[in-house]
Amino acid sequence: MNQYTSNLSPTTFLPLITVITVVYNGAKYLEDTIKSVINQTYPNVEYIIIDGGSTDGTIDIIKKYEDYIDYWVSEPDRGIYDAMNKGIDLVTGEWINFMNAGDKFFNDNTIFFIYQNVKSFDSNYDIVYGKAGVIDEKRELVSIQGLNERESFRKLKKYMSIPHQSTFYRLEFFKKIGKYDDNLKLAGDYEILLRNYKNLQVRFIDSILSLMLSNGIAAKLIDLTINEFTESKLKNKEQINLPLWYIKTCHIFMITKSKIKKFISFMNNSFLR
Repeated sequence: MNQYTSNLSPTTFLPLITVITVVYNGAKYLEDTIKSVINQTYPNVEYIIIDGGSTDGTIDIIKKYEDYIDYWVSEPDRGIYDAMNKGIDLVTGEWINFMNAGDKFFNDNTIFFIYQNVKSFDSNYDIVYGKAGVIDEKRELVSIQGLNERESFRKLKKYMSIPHQSTFYRLEFFKKIGKYDDNLKLAGDYEILLRNYKNLQVRFIDSILSLMLSNGIAAKLIDLTINEFTESKLKNKEQINLPLWYIKTCHIFMITKSKIKKFISFMNNSFLR
């Protein structure tokens, strides 16, 4: 285990914001993520990187920027949510953002914008979130995700309607509701919101706060994602107040829709050959 302390002086009059990056063999994308964090103009950021024991050059990239990283570790873990839970255990900030390898803040002023213009960090919200831009391999914007509070709560019963990369969690939220369910591989960020659905206090910011790649693991393993969404709903059905038949019907609909998309994609690729 390796620990490094940033050379930056602490800024005690501003809330300390902790950014956690979880990575495993992410050398292709990690540097962009790190730069987007350490270049933030907000002066009171704690940065933690949790690596799952990478062997592809990821560690070399981390060491390149270690003077700007408050803590990093490289060791095997049980998956992304186990790694994120490790990060939570190390947090000393009031608010937490998970900016994992491949994702990045929208610009260098993102955190400062939230603090200065929205004052959300002075609130008692559980989470503060905004929109997320989805980009392709060419770094071109292909879509925008994120809905206002009313629409997000309505859609949250069906799918993850709050972009994880554009969300800031109050540390007290995890102390109150517990950490991520690390038995899940892709839907832990969804399940934890359902777990506290009835009492969740949120603030929506109508701006793009992060950029995320369109080819993320959840997009590649869509059927597993759907299965874990359904598992999360069943586990928290009293919180979301949905009958069993409705949850099962939604599952069938989403799986069917996924299969149709895959079939159309297969036919299109076959036609182009």
